Amino acid sequence: MIDFLDPTAVAHHDDWPACTGGAPVRTAPWPTYDQGAVMIDEDDIRAAERAVRSQLLFRYDTRPYERTETGMLELEMAEFFGSRFALATTSGTTALTLALMGSGVGPGDVVGCPAFTFPAAASAVAAAGAEVRLIEVDEDLNMDVEELAAKLPGLKALIVCHMRGVASDIEAIKELTDHHGVILLEDAVPVFGTTYAGRRLGTFGAVGCFSFQADKAINSGEGGLVITDDQETFERMCALTGTYEGRLKRHLDARGLPTLIDERSLPIMSWRMDEVRAAIARSQLSKSGRRRAAARHNHDLIAVAVDRLGGWRRRVCPTVGDGIAGDTMILFAPEGSDASVLAAALRAEGIPGRCLGDPTDTNARCFWNWLFCFPGTTEQQRKALAPRSATLLARAIDIPLSPLMTDTDRADLIAALRKVASLFRQEVAA
Repeated sequence: MIDFLDPTAVAHHDDWPACTGGAPVRTAPWPTYDQGAVMIDEDDIRAAERAVRSQLLFRYDTRPYERTETGMLELEMAEFFGSRFALATTSGTTALTLALMGSGVGPGDVVGCPAFTFPAAASAVAAAGAEVRLIEVDEDLNMDVEELAAKLPGLKALIVCHMRGVASDIEAIKELTDHHGVILLEDAVPVFGTTYAGRRLGTFGAVGCFSFQADKAINSGEGGLVITDDQETFERMCALTGTYEGRLKRHLDARGLPTLIDERSLPIMSWRMDEVRAAIARSQLSKSGRRRAAARHNHDLIAVAVDRLGGWRRRVCPTVGDGIAGDTMILFAPEGSDASVLAAALRAEGIPGRCLGDPTDTNARCFWNWLFCFPGTTEQQRKALAPRSATLLARAIDIPLSPLMTDTDRADLIAALRKVASLFRQEVAA
């Protein structure tokens, strides 16, 4: 077995970085979801087949709510999170949009959004007809709590995102939003099942939002989930997903509750999950703990090796011990180094490093690429809305991890980081 925790044990590759003519560390594909590195097993395949063979693919038919795949998924998810209500959706983005609209956010309202997040959050704000107010991030790319305190007045709601699998300081954020009467919504899309201070992320806010796509802990191809303890919010979200002609009552009857709203008062968006995806998600829910454990174990081993290697600063969580999903590692280029060059050097070694703020890239996670939020502005003007965040993103290198990584994969990553580190160490020496 390769002792990849020992940086000297992975020096068997050509010491010259591949970008300067050396041999690359690896030529094999990196284990990512877009190359088929996903945890889909025979049980998942049988679950999808079961749903298809039933010939009942729509979530509303003659069966009782609690006998449908989607209904059973929602009840199981509510139990998993310890929430009163859960609603399965077509995607994480629709989950965020439902959270906003179900909470009463609409035209004329202002919603806080971190300057580092996937544009689904900003897109949801736009879909609700509201306006985005950017909140700067701190040195670890999490929402800056001090900056938030100054920008809370005037906000109707705040979306906090546990971006790239690392929890924000959600307890401090919740204390602030509670004090100011601002609705707290959790974009927990990247951290399904992950805990923070012993509590599952997504349960701190008024509504928690999740995604069941791609490299998430549950992968039904596309899909999402909202959870809440507030019945009226839940009913509004149900109505928006398409509970026409009395179908809202099914959701409440299954929980022994009377309806509180008239479903006809809200538009029908058809954003609720179908039976096939729900069947796959149900199959994966029981195994999601194993996937989370594998991802976190894998991440922690690599983190130890990176720290022993030296030279790189890695992104960390505000708490020690939990709050990390483990599907990504973000490293920061040293002062005076060009993160875009270092990321390109990692790619030359066979590791898909990506500088988040690469000026030649249009990374969707960088707020200055959200043209739909800031029409008629220049990139310079947009970066000026959150200048510290723009600077930090320009130094950040994003490396996707996978719970399916082997010792060889981990050793290759550390070997590549060691080789690329020689580039900025040479700069310092010069």
